[in-house]
Amino acid sequence: PAGWRGKATIFGSYDALDYERAPESEDDPGTSNESTTGVQFHRLHLAATRPFRGEGKLELSAMLGFDRILSTFNENLVEAVNYTGVMRAEANLPLLPERLTLSGGAELGGLYLDTTLDVPGMGHWTDYPAPRRGRDAALPRTRFGLGAGGYTGVVFGQLEWRAGPLLLIPGLRAELVQFEEFFDVSLDPRLIARLALTEEIALKGGVGLFRQLPYSEALDSTFGNPAELEMPYAVQYSLGTELKPLEFFDIDASLFYNNYRAQIIQDQATE
Repeated sequence: PAGWRGKATIFGSYDALDYERAPESEDDPGTSNESTTGVQFHRLHLAATRPFRGEGKLELSAMLGFDRILSTFNENLVEAVNYTGVMRAEANLPLLPERLTLSGGAELGGLYLDTTLDVPGMGHWTDYPAPRRGRDAALPRTRFGLGAGGYTGVVFGQLEWRAGPLLLIPGLRAELVQFEEFFDVSLDPRLIARLALTEEIALKGGVGLFRQLPYSEALDSTFGNPAELEMPYAVQYSLGTELKPLEFFDIDASLFYNNYRAQIIQDQATE
């Protein structure tokens, strides 16, 4: 039937490691220590699909996510919590049966990041890893908190062209990113090629431009001006092969090379 079909998926994980040490006796020179390390993520994904213009397909989806990383050691704390939400619409439409297929869509996402850091300051480099005897061990603490949000808007498209054993997939992705004072617009072209040598062996390769949001500290005005940043990106090259020695057994091996550009480097120099 030419109606909608839906699917809901819920998954997640929480892993934690707790450590506690106490001196076994008064003669034990050791100190009491407590530490906790935890990583958790949870996802809710909803999707609905239906036929689109004959042999095509239309898919609407939404995703809600929660991620948390926590690390404590005695009174020291490092925590990062990330809330995300994405709405996506995608369609593919065969233009020429088994020869040419057009795919495209749009995506709108939002995120909120809450980061907390409370650790001892380094003081002077001669104090590392601990102050010398006779010196005051109490160092100023480094306390950092960032609560910030933003949104992303994406429009993407690709064309699948088959010519005998050759498959070419050129694509283009336009993205708008706003996160607090940071704002950037990018246009990323990509190309994938696959050549079937036999029914069991195929070669494949690709090249494309990929970008990512700068890390959270770089987007905080405490450490600089986010408006002067641009999204770090990389030109990625790939080359691989696909083997199918048996009907129900596939082997896929690929090599990747990333040429990183516009990376953000931390500089300890102060004015």
